[in-house]
Amino acid sequence: MPGWVFWVALGWLLLLLALFVVWVTAPGFRHAFPHSYGHIPVEVPWFGAVGGCLVSFGGIFRYNRQWNPAYEYWHPVRPLIGMFTGGIACVLLLALLRAASGHNVGNDPSVYDAAAFVFGFAESAFRQLVKALTDVFVKPGGSSARGQAPPPPTAPPPPAPTLSGPPSP
Repeated sequence: MPGWVFWVALGWLLLLLALFVVWVTAPGFRHAFPHSYGHIPVEVPWFGAVGGCLVSFGGIFRYNRQWNPAYEYWHPVRPLIGMFTGGIACVLLLALLRAASGHNVGNDPSVYDAAAFVFGFAESAFRQLVKALTDVFVKPGGSSARGQAPPPPTAPPPPAPTLSGPPSP
């Protein structure tokens, strides 16, 4: 593994840690941002970026002796990808909760913060969420991929004859 990959990931982690410290200790900085983006808390992108940064470190530590050079581009941008996947997943989660409940849902920031971290960390889970929602909205009513309804179910086969005669009613 090239050493610069570790240093870039460490730089991201230190930047995110510095943002956290400034957010907590400097009310002027915190008040310069809106409290939320609609119903999504302002800190959601940060949680997604932290998830992306931590999964990057997991890959660095696990595969540093069996390094695949294709990931050299992945690690420097992974916190940014986590920021976007975490934020978008929260918007999708909000839409899903509203669609399932039929009314406005509660706005507990910790739910969105946790979801942003998880989907920032687990990129494959984000892709599965998008696929599941796409299947729900694009193919409503169980239609097939070509937009045609699936064939109706068939009747069960009649019972097999037995040596003792026909089945009793």
